Amino acid sequence: MASVAAVRARAGAMPHGDLSRRFAENDLDAALAEMAAGDVDECHELVARAIRTIRVRPYRLRPGEVLDGYGPNSPD
Repeated sequence: MASVAAVRARAGAMPHGDLSRRFAENDLDAALAEMAAGDVDECHELVARAIRTIRVRPYRLRPGEVLDGYGPNSPD
């Protein structure tokens, strides 16, 4: 699907460790799965959500914070 590829390219331009990029890419993966299952409406909703995530970037980590608790300050 062309719109998924275009939005994925926009997500790919975000910094690699950006949490919003990760959420947008997950939505795009789900959009492709929904398209393959024949659920076009859900696919479009997921693509739209990925676009909003890229524009707004609502998911951010504080400096030094990493996802899943792994990082220099995480307990062993």
